[in-house]
Amino acid sequence: MLKYIGILGCFLLIISCKSNENKVQDLHTEVMEIHDEVMPKMTNLHSSRKELEIALKQGADSTKVFELLEKVDAADEGMMVWMDEFDMPDSTVDEAIVLDYLQSEKVRILKVKSDIENCVASVSEFAAKYITISLDSLRQ
Repeated sequence: MLKYIGILGCFLLIISCKSNENKVQDLHTEVMEIHDEVMPKMTNLHSSRKELEIALKQGADSTKVFELLEKVDAADEGMMVWMDEFDMPDSTVDEAIVLDYLQSEKVRILKVKSDIENCVASVSEFAAKYITISLDSLRQ
């Protein structure tokens, strides 16, 4: 009977280890998918800078333009810092620590995503007022 309990215990231990490995892999994949979703939006962020420059030339409030440019820079910097600081722990680190690390990185990359999306939306809304006016005046 003890023999069967020992075998069952070993079996459960192996399953538990595999389960944690899967959790680590799944969470790592999730974090990287968020990053991969946000990365193409960096192009939109860089386009936002150009939109603000056009809006400024078209008479936009320079204070507001520079405020939005600071947000563009901060959002861009947020992504650069996240990418620079992301450092997946190696396989010798306890899995619970790796899971905690990945969870905190998920929170960080979600903030980066939110910052970029909000910044692009704010700039587009602001700049559209001036860029549309400019295009309308060119059509007359």
